[in-house]
Amino acid sequence: MTNQGVASAQFNLGLCFELGRGVEKDLKQAAQWCRKAADQGHAGGQFKLGVCFEDGRAVEKDLKQAAQWHRKAADQGHAKAQSKLVLMMHA
Repeated sequence: MTNQGVASAQFNLGLCFELGRGVEKDLKQAAQWCRKAADQGHAGGQFKLGVCFEDGRAVEKDLKQAAQWHRKAADQGHAKAQSKLVLMMHA
C-alpha cells in the first residue's frame, strides 16, 4: 500500500469517527486520524484539520493553525479549503 493509500484510509477513519459511522462518534479521535492523514499530505485531511482548528473542534481553537492547514489543502486544489481561505482573509 502506498503512503497516500494509508493517508486515505486514515482520513476515512477520521470521517467515520466524526460522523459515528461504524464506530461511536468521537470528535477527538476524528481529529487525531485527520491529523495523521494531513501530516502525510492528504488534502482532505488537511482541510478537515483546518476546520477543527477554526471551530475549536476537539482541539484548541487556533485561527493561525486553521489558515495554515487550509493553505496546504488549497495549494493541492482543494476547493473548499480555497473558499475557507478567502473567507478567513476577509473576516
